[in-house]
Amino acid sequence: MSDNAEAAPLQELDSAGAERPEREVNLDVILDVPLTLSLEVGRSRLSIRELLKLNQGSVVELERAAGEPLDVM
Repeated sequence: MSDNAEAAPLQELDSAGAERPEREVNLDVILDVPLTLSLEVGRSRLSIRELLKLNQGSVVELERAAGEPLDVM
């Protein structure tokens, strides 16, 4: 091993452990790009017979409990 060893340059990490870029990224170029979001509240499996019986005011029980976070796709 050499006595002239030097420390390798390391990038600083953020609180999540991801590398922080050396300079700030300008996001202005993408701020006005349109995109489509889908939010899923929950899922339920119904037969066609059950689906056809639904009407305004019907309650469909979902597989997810109230208060759980939504899935954003």
